[in-house]
Amino acid sequence: KQVSGASGALGALAPLLSAAGLGAMAGAAINAADDMNDLSQKTGVSVEQLSRFQQAANASGTTIEGVGAAMVKLNRNLATRNDQATAALTSLGISATDASGKLKSADAVMLEVAERFSRMEDGATKSAAAQALFGKAGADMIPLLNGGRQAIEQLDATMTGKFAKGADNLNDKLV
Repeated sequence: KQVSGASGALGALAPLLSAAGLGAMAGAAINAADDMNDLSQKTGVSVEQLSRFQQAANASGTTIEGVGAAMVKLNRNLATRNDQATAALTSLGISATDASGKLKSADAVMLEVAERFSRMEDGATKSAAAQALFGKAGADMIPLLNGGRQAIEQLDATMTGKFAKGADNLNDKLV
């Protein structure tokens, strides 16, 4: 009888636990979207593109935080025309500027690097290029970049900028 009583008590709690679990999941999704909105602002990369990079990162054992850190470092290197980063891009046959002379976005350069890395052997040359472009996070980026441009571009965006902005606004109001 004690077992059936415990079972009945757990059965009565199930709807409450389910609601709490759904609430926690919704809260986690809102926080993740808010974080993605913040990362978009830090990197200048759209939320949609970042969500593709996040999927590729998860599949390659990297994190979106690592991707974000790499993009921030890449942006800094592109904007300051860092000598080591410029040399790394040149060695890969990549220009930091587009046909009109405008600086390329971090995600555009990263996709070009991914395409080159997918055709290169792993080793010192690739590691050195990754670190020159992305800083400390460079080595961690290699598994993601080895998949090539198409592996990232074929992924569907799982989050929109509108949702991420809404989550950011909601969290700001809750604070």
